[in-house]
Amino acid sequence: TLDVMKSALSLGKINAIVIDPAAPSGVSLVLKKILSNVRRKELLAAQFVLLAPGLKSHHSWYSPLFEWFRTDVKKMSPSHHAEVLFSSPTRSGKLRMGIFSAGDVDFYPHLVGFTEKCESKYGLETEIPRVRDGKPRKMECSNPPIVANESSYDRTTADSQW
Repeated sequence: TLDVMKSALSLGKINAIVIDPAAPSGVSLVLKKILSNVRRKELLAAQFVLLAPGLKSHHSWYSPLFEWFRTDVKKMSPSHHAEVLFSSPTRSGKLRMGIFSAGDVDFYPHLVGFTEKCESKYGLETEIPRVRDGKPRKMECSNPPIVANESSYDRTTADSQW
């Protein structure tokens, strides 16, 4: 949010990258080259977002780039790669917004709020065909509240449990 953006600006780090839909696919190679080395942590804020608007009818060359961010740059959750489609009841065709979000623990509520605002304020219909998450963080649990063993489970047949 605004506080995150202000802190990132004060640290001089990148908190948003918007990809021009007219940009050539070679932009992804340049971006990968810049962020593939150890300077990545110096350049990117802890929370950042990539946005790529475009038409649904066009091939999205940025999708593999967003997956690279999800699987190689920001491997651990919270990191999300989503695609949102927008359509208007008065026009044909769909617009697409590619989104990669890193470090936002409230990504899903923010995504829902964003789509609801587009629907209510602009009259657009939204569709989210997919969201891919990063790897979940390993949870440390040195003292679990329940320790299950074989007797903890119902061993009868599925039919009798039904």
